[in-house]
Order: sequence, then C-alpha cells, then structure tokens
Amino acid sequence: MKFSVLSVLSVLSFVQTGVLADPTLSYLPVNTVYSFPYASSVNINTPSSSIKTLFLAIHGIAGDVETTFNNMVSLTSYDSSIAVIAPYFACDDSIPVQPKTLMFDCNGWQQGTPSTQLSSIYSFTVVDRLLQTARSSFSNLGQIYIVGNSAGGQFVQRYLGSSTVALSSKLNTAVSFVISAPGSYLYLDNHRVASKMSFKAISSACQPSSCTLSNSDFDSNYGSSASCSSYNSDKYGLDGLQLQSPPTYMSQFSGPSIVSQYLSQKTTYMVGDQDVSTSSVLDSSCAAVAQGQNRLQRALVFNRYIKLFFPQASSQLYVVSGCSHDEVCVFRSREFAASTNLNFLNLPSTANSWGAPSALGQSLLSVLFCTVAALFWMAVV
Repeated sequence: MKFSVLSVLSVLSFVQTGVLADPTLSYLPVNTVYSFPYASSVNINTPSSSIKTLFLAIHGIAGDVETTFNNMVSLTSYDSSIAVIAPYFACDDSIPVQPKTLMFDCNGWQQGTPSTQLSSIYSFTVVDRLLQTARSSFSNLGQIYIVGNSAGGQFVQRYLGSSTVALSSKLNTAVSFVISAPGSYLYLDNHRVASKMSFKAISSACQPSSCTLSNSDFDSNYGSSASCSSYNSDKYGLDGLQLQSPPTYMSQFSGPSIVSQYLSQKTTYMVGDQDVSTSSVLDSSCAAVAQGQNRLQRALVFNRYIKLFFPQASSQLYVVSGCSHDEVCVFRSREFAASTNLNFLNLPSTANSWGAPSALGQSLLSVLFCTVAALFWMAVV
C-alpha cells in the first residue's frame, strides 16, 4: 500500500499532536527545520511550460485559507494554464498543521511581522519565496496577480510597496495587485481627511459615483492632537519605520523608497457598495478612523487621496454593486473579471457549489481524513 508524503506527514502530525494535519496543504521549506504551509492547484516544484497565469490569493483574518483557495480555483478552473497558490499564515490551531510549521502573530502577519520562531523570516518573506519558486518552475509564466480581501487586502496593500521580489523586473513577468476591502490602508504621507470634517460630510462629498473631496479637505497635521499621535505610523503610515518593535519586513526600507515602488505597481482597489458595517471586526482605532467610518468610505477616501496627491499612480477603484463585506461576491464580479482578464461564462450558478465546502462536504472530508489515518496504521502495524 502506497501513501503520499503529504498523507504521511498528516498522520505523523496526528501522532505528535493528537490532531490530523490538513492534507490539502503543501509545505515550503524555510530552512532545515521549519516550513511554511500553503494550498496550491499545481505542484510549484515541478517544472511546467503550460502555466501562463498565476493567482496568489491571501486569506482573511480568520485564516480561512481553504475558502479563499477554493473560491479562486473555482473562478479559474476553466483554464488549465492558470495556477492558484494560497499561503496560510498559521497563528492558532484553527487549521491543523504539521510540526515545525512557521507561526505568526494573528494581528501582525498583514503588515509583514516576523514569524514567532524565526525573527529573520517575515510574513512577506514567505510570499517572496513562493513567488520565486513558482517563477523558476513555470517557464512560460506571463502574468501574476496577487490578490487579497479584508485582512488579505491589508497584506497586499502593504506588501506591494516593499517586496524585493514582487516586481515585474525581478520576476521577468507582469505583476498586478488587487486590494479588496481592507479595514485600513497604508498612507504614503501624513495627509488625512481633516478631523473637523464629519463622517456625514465625507459621505456627502465622496460617493461611489463621484468624489469631490479637494486638497484642502485633507489635513497634514491630523495627529497634532496627542490622542491620535500615531495615526501615521505602524501599519497606517510610514513614520518611524525603523523604530517598529518588533521590526517588520518594511523596516528594512526608507519611506521614500516604499512610496516610489508603490506608485510604480499596477494596482486595482475594490470594495462592495454595501460594505458599510462598523461592527467590532472593523478596526476602530484612532488611526483607522482617521481614514473614514467604514470600509466603503475608507476605500473612496483613499482612492481620492491617491488621485489628488499621487496622480502618477497606476491604479483604479471598482465599487461593486450589491456586495457587502463578502469576498465571494466581490471576486465573482464583472469588475474583478475585468481587472484580472478572467472569463466568468462557465461559472456554476450557486455560490455553495464553488465557495466554502458545505456542512456535508466538511463531514465527508473529516471521515476521509480519519479513514486515511486508519489505513496508514493498518499498513504499518
């Protein structure tokens, strides 16, 4: 009886931890001890001339890598020349992983913090390495899309200005970024909508159809008050990059170099026109509130800010009609298709058939995992 390496590793994890590691994950060696988990539609270590487009999709704050991966595979499976990779930033035990897996802070991986085991390996570092591995294997790769929704959108928006790898010049292929509904943005200087301007006034001036905010509506001294002195630091801005504790991937670079690279990247911003919740899941810190009341308003304001202060940026904002804070809704839209050159004609008609596994499907998977473990023990005992 033969077993795949992944199945054996899953069972070994069960032996050591009492939990069966998810066999849908692959592992990228980081050094001789630690590895990093990811889901992939193809073997990224096997040379292939048939893969021409790569989607690298970043999951949300809940670590729902399976949902993110399944959604993106469903959108792209009509074309065998498209590959999908979804990194998994493990920060708790919500998804079982094999021993010696790199772990990250649950609220830090979005901004490039180091792993909990290796201070020199950041969340951005492992994505750099995934891209390098895939590029070296896929000789005819012509386009890479790095996409993320919510916390994944935060990751992508901060990664694109600092990565030393995710550049067309480095990978010798086109690289584009899709940033969907992040809870906050990394601003490129200290301007924010003036604190004297109410959310109602901002909403009146800045609608999905048209935003009339002017330069004078933005204040460069928003943080003069001690109550919001950090509005332009940490993950919200570029002040004190080298003073971050712990240092992040971005701490290696100067603010001007990050701005220059950010503005050179091809970027699409997306948000649902119903993404207006201010629930506890939304960042309500002073620094985040300085950007707007909710995700829709923050997206509209940031897009207007970029147009006013950095008109040379190669970017576009799509506001998707009928979508709330819903990755499936936004990524299945004609706007996402247009920004990533996808053909959605052959999509299944129901979200459950291509999105998150149903309860029955999850139960069947659980039975399957247990069966694999039992067969393994029957074979070796």
